[in-house]
Amino acid sequence: MLYFITDIHGHYDLFIQLLKNINFSSSDEMIILGDIIDKGTKSIKMIKFVRNQPNIKMILGNHEYYFLEKYHSLMKSFNEGEDINNVLKELQNYFPSETETLDWDDIDFLDSLPYYIETNDYLCVHAGVEVDSNNNVINLKKAYTNYFLFDRNLKENNFKVNYNKPILFGH
Repeated sequence: MLYFITDIHGHYDLFIQLLKNINFSSSDEMIILGDIIDKGTKSIKMIKFVRNQPNIKMILGNHEYYFLEKYHSLMKSFNEGEDINNVLKELQNYFPSETETLDWDDIDFLDSLPYYIETNDYLCVHAGVEVDSNNNVINLKKAYTNYFLFDRNLKENNFKVNYNKPILFGH
């Protein structure tokens, strides 16, 4: 079975309970439409869990994007000769109530997430898609990434998009 979910926001225990309730197994697949961090108290635990599941794929949400902005900002100000682990310590402060420890694999996982996942049957985005004047979805590889992360048009009842398959979104 293929499952889709979005905006878990650090609610690890509820997510694990959901997986139990649907009897999620290694023969199932899941696509997470972004935002597994922030708000809840177990964002790092969520990152670690998701990145270690071969049958769960994920796209970047705006909350991961903001976290990565902080990471890239810290890396730009990093000076040679400093301890690189100070960056990790600073990033750990992004999640003040966490008991899990952030590591470089967690950062690399988030930094590798795509802006969208397209299957034969669905287009998965976190927020929206860029459309032309006729509401046709433009070439995804040329789209302005802010649409994937922040757009809210798909939430509007009267907004119609022309695409060859359903568009699943969160936000």
